[in-house]
Amino acid sequence: MFQLHAGDTPVAAITADMAKFGERTMSSCALEFFRRQQPPANPLTSVGEVAETFLAFMRQKYDEHYAGSELPEEFRDGPLFLIGGYGRTDYLPSIFKVDVRLNRKVEHFGPGQAGMAWEGQSDAVERLLRGYDAAVRIAVEKAVTEGLRRIRDAASRGIEQSLQQMVDRLGAETVGDMRVNLPATDPIVLPWDQCNARISFGNLPLQDAIDFAAYLINIQSGRAKFSEGVPTVGGRTHIGLITRQDGFRMIDEVPLTHRNTGFL
Repeated sequence: MFQLHAGDTPVAAITADMAKFGERTMSSCALEFFRRQQPPANPLTSVGEVAETFLAFMRQKYDEHYAGSELPEEFRDGPLFLIGGYGRTDYLPSIFKVDVRLNRKVEHFGPGQAGMAWEGQSDAVERLLRGYDAAVRIAVEKAVTEGLRRIRDAASRGIEQSLQQMVDRLGAETVGDMRVNLPATDPIVLPWDQCNARISFGNLPLQDAIDFAAYLINIQSGRAKFSEGVPTVGGRTHIGLITRQDGFRMIDEVPLTHRNTGFL
């Protein structure tokens, strides 16, 4: 998590997926961008402008990272960012999703909209908030589609057998190579949206929002800790807060200490 812009346009970002360009971390690149936006440079005035400018900056780093690489574009990795904050004239925040590999910026929540946004490993969070995760949805929709196909094929065979039996009773010729193919049904839209957790994000007090964010992170971290395999989520939880009045700040960050003072 890092700050991208300060002053009257406080904006910060979190990152997922690719962690480095060469030997430079995403945080190091973001710090370079942040310093370029400080006075006497012309400050940006909206979250969208910050996201667009940051995307162009990181896309240049991306192109430099893969310069001379023979790896096809579709197999390359690229960082993802959630970029949020306040524009100079905004009284409400907004957030954008930025995909550097696809060179794409999408507004996720505009001013006045509220909700949750996430990237990276988040299956436990998805299950809590949506009632399912992406893997569950894919598995269920695949099972439904395959089930309908089997029903349609079975119905077609049943109709063919019934027609042949009618022909046999009449003493006529066989149906022969006749095939009955029932038309495909329209895709079934399952009521996924009815599984969402009923949380009024826009009405959460700041402290409740902070506690809720920590709760979600701990759910994902706990799932990784107690599931089979090597934990891929863990460590201390870091939470940042952006407000119109105070800008961006990290909450309750523990200062670095010297703990290895010798063996007793």
